Amino acid sequence: MEVAMDVERALKIIGKDTFKESVKYLETLTFGVVKLKNCNGVKSTPFSKAECEFYYFDDGTGIGVIRFADMFRKGMVFLKEMENVNEGRLEGTGKAALLCLGKFFDKKDEELAKLPEKERWRIEHQRLHEKHRGHEAMHMEMVLILIATLVVAQIVLVQWKQRHFKSYQRATLLGMWLIPVGFCLKFGWHRFIYVWSIFSIITAFITFKASRKPISGTTPRLVYKWFLVMYKVSYFLGIVGYLSVMFTLLGLNLILLIKPQVSMDFGLLLLFYGLYFGVVARDFAEVCSDTMATQIGYYTPTGLPGKRLNPNVCGICGNQILVENNEDAIIENTCKLGCDHIFHEFCIRGWCIVGKKQTCPYCKEKVDLKRMFPSPWDRPDILYGNLLDWIRYLVAWQPIIIILVQGINWSLGLE
Repeated sequence: MEVAMDVERALKIIGKDTFKESVKYLETLTFGVVKLKNCNGVKSTPFSKAECEFYYFDDGTGIGVIRFADMFRKGMVFLKEMENVNEGRLEGTGKAALLCLGKFFDKKDEELAKLPEKERWRIEHQRLHEKHRGHEAMHMEMVLILIATLVVAQIVLVQWKQRHFKSYQRATLLGMWLIPVGFCLKFGWHRFIYVWSIFSIITAFITFKASRKPISGTTPRLVYKWFLVMYKVSYFLGIVGYLSVMFTLLGLNLILLIKPQVSMDFGLLLLFYGLYFGVVARDFAEVCSDTMATQIGYYTPTGLPGKRLNPNVCGICGNQILVENNEDAIIENTCKLGCDHIFHEFCIRGWCIVGKKQTCPYCKEKVDLKRMFPSPWDRPDILYGNLLDWIRYLVAWQPIIIILVQGINWSLGLE
């Protein structure tokens, strides 16, 4: 191509030191025209004394967008081939061009800052298209790298999960917990940071209580109560966010005189909060469930129970199921599993739904969730819990994969 030939000729004639630094900066220019005035003839006046005059095309096209980088390449070659233009004058050309371009960007940024947000976004979008024009082959390479990395990463994650589930689970939880707040710190999204901090402080306290030895008799109820509340709140936020998005897509927001962008942003925000905190709360609940049940002694993740389960004792919280001669006792509903073991309904719900367990806490026999929770209002909770498992990959591992792809593209010089 003509531009490529100009670049090659310029590098040979001028040398890399003078040319490359200028072109590296000039290539970021996407539209507009810069004119050098009052030169009074190239042969007599150095370009270092040039003055800049600026012309803008707000729509990015105008009479036809002139890419100043291409003009500069051709101009550098032309000047070198002219008579009576020495090396000193040529070096001044690059400096003057950069000076003028710096003034151009300063003024351009001032003009953009005065525009409405929608118009400013459109101009920035146009800049991006102009910057990457002619990079189709490079973009195809980047797409292939992305697809290959996704496939390889998926295989690695599946194998890791199958062979070392505990370490995979802990790494996923750590990524779920820290990666989103890292992005929020980078971009200054303070609202999420405040909510995340409150959730983290309370959850850290609950996890601390669950890991104490010996465990307090009230700790299991406290743990399950907190995570069940978080589960219900996240479920509610997810439903409201989903309905808000659907209402916006159907145009129902106009009935309430709400702008589509406001309604959509509100729905997506609630949907993200509900899904994210629902997943993180479930993962922490599972960790606390294993820890508490193991310490109580009626459950071990891999082996036999540490002690015999009394028929009148709940194998999850360790408290009696039917309390006699106690007027202050709270009478709770019980739930009997297929293996004939009885638990507090509140405890077994926390164990199965919140803690993601589908086996008996004592004998590990598989629990029939449909039989346990026959109400149609309970089944959506179970389906929603399965949905949260899919979010885990997108939040914990997808950002890491994208960063890896960007690193590969950078090392190969792809943009």
